[in-house]
Amino acid sequence: MAVHPGREVYANLGLPPGGSYAESVAVDQSAVARKPDSLSYIEAAAVPVTGQTALQALRDIGRIRAGMRVMVIGAAGGVGTFAVQIARQFGAQVTGVCSGSKAELVGSLGAERVIDYERQDPSTDTVRHEIVFDTVGKSSPSRCRDILTDDGIYISTLPTPEVLAKVVLGNLLPGQRSGVITARADGGELEFLNRWFEEGKLRVVVDRTWPLPEAAAAHAYSETGRATGKIVLVVRE
Repeated sequence: MAVHPGREVYANLGLPPGGSYAESVAVDQSAVARKPDSLSYIEAAAVPVTGQTALQALRDIGRIRAGMRVMVIGAAGGVGTFAVQIARQFGAQVTGVCSGSKAELVGSLGAERVIDYERQDPSTDTVRHEIVFDTVGKSSPSRCRDILTDDGIYISTLPTPEVLAKVVLGNLLPGQRSGVITARADGGELEFLNRWFEEGKLRVVVDRTWPLPEAAAAHAYSETGRATGKIVLVVRE
């Protein structure tokens, strides 16, 4: 996209070099997109990594299509809240897995079914899914075998040895597959998501904000695994 002084933009910095905590940063123009007018700066900051992770996992790795059944594990987290909404936009039937206290939120994002993992192991679900997207890396291909269709795919954000082995074998053998997602920076994809934001079809869930000097405290909170949506660092008020 064309970038000029004064334009409000946002971007995923990508890997390498990866993210940073700073007041300013140099970024490749190809990773930049215009910030939707409907989003505040705080909301926009929560989108690039999580939104692109969800989009690329479901569309590119999962090959999502209308009518598919998709289970999102960690449905109330940063990636999960986008995954539920994006899956619904593609016409999928969504089962969200989260704690019972967050079930109402996950349902409001578009999940038709919600499993409270504190009361039921999602791997015992009686519904078989074409895609199981484990946004928090808490499960595994073997645990999800019985809840996937014969040609279904388990996608994780965590490249464990089991997942990586399944990725290799999945390219050689028929049957269930596995995939690992690491979001790539792409300004065009952010523009793709922008349309849904502008049409009111996507919303951003922000748990809380922290001032930049308290980044360590924000990390500590994130590592509890209890955040609802995304945590955002604020450079200046």
